[in-house]
Amino acid sequence: MKNKQTRTIVLLIVAACLVGGAIGALVYFRGSRAHHVTWEQDRFTDEKTGITYTMCNPLAVKAVALDTDEDGDYTEYAADKELIYYQIRFEDPTEFLCDWDKESGTGYVYRNSELPDITIENFEPISAAMYKNAVLTLWLFADDEYLPDDMKGQNPTQDTALVRQIADALIHGEAVEIANDDISDEQIYHFRLFSQKYPGLYYDVALFETTDGTRYLEDMATFKKVLCPADVEVRALA
Repeated sequence: MKNKQTRTIVLLIVAACLVGGAIGALVYFRGSRAHHVTWEQDRFTDEKTGITYTMCNPLAVKAVALDTDEDGDYTEYAADKELIYYQIRFEDPTEFLCDWDKESGTGYVYRNSELPDITIENFEPISAAMYKNAVLTLWLFADDEYLPDDMKGQNPTQDTALVRQIADALIHGEAVEIANDDISDEQIYHFRLFSQKYPGLYYDVALFETTDGTRYLEDMATFKKVLCPADVEVRALA
């Protein structure tokens, strides 16, 4: 069971991981003690633990940062003939692992197949960071109630309710159809939603503008598009 203190502290220090490009800046772990895994169809099994893993949505669910050893190298957990699977910082490796392709700078998250798939409905976000072209443009901070006592009062704003508006709009809002030609390429942003439930992961939601100036949100897992809530629009793009 994950420690609650760790879950809350990560919401403060995750900024350093993101702004500093923690994942992309690290190098491969060169150890040789990884658990061996075998693939079958769309999932793989750790032969040592017997745990089977399946991929989370590759566009929506990402690792905030990979775990590292004292030398700053990725902590290797499992491997097959082609890939190495690494531990995710603040996540139990028996629950989540991540691969990493150094050349493309991308990685996929894999979950224990006995765990539910991660969706916008069950992610329970409490804070977020907004990016445009990989540049951080806005922080929406977690409320003090999610932080340990010695960290309360340090965030400049209390934004959990606003972050939940993003999720609620995508869960309950009316889906709309928008042609790609109607989307402005100059006004596309991405929210990385952070959760106390999954402290080592983030969930990607797009915010974009159409050529008529209307703003929408898009769930990157389902591609459902809804009108952006007015409060979110004002805070993000004012």
